[in-house]
Amino acid sequence: MCIVVCVASPIALSTEPARAGEPLIFVELLGPESATNEHLTLPFRYLVAAHDGCGCGFEEPHFEGEAWDKSAASIDALVDWLSPAIAAGGPQMLVCYAGQESWPVSRVDLSISDVGDFDFGSAVTRSTLLTLGS
Repeated sequence: MCIVVCVASPIALSTEPARAGEPLIFVELLGPESATNEHLTLPFRYLVAAHDGCGCGFEEPHFEGEAWDKSAASIDALVDWLSPAIAAGGPQMLVCYAGQESWPVSRVDLSISDVGDFDFGSAVTRSTLLTLGS
């Protein structure tokens, strides 16, 4: 099963994150009918994927070599992309398996500086809603 990473922000964020070379993250708007609406309460909602076009690419502890480097770069790009939302009051991030977006969640407060150490793979086993702060 694939990992889904959805973000809700208090402000609109770019759906075309800055990059040099190949994309490190992909972003698309979530529609009003999204199953994530049960958990994400901020007005601007996005589906975010890593360099591989999937949330699984954020799962860096499970990679080695070049794959680990790309995963780490995707996480750095995610943090950079989230920075304006952090400054505006903090985004929410739902991490779960595909198809489990409306399942009950564990709630966790996390500093943006700790996103690089967050275990996306473990989070999906219990569907986690993160509130991110500075």
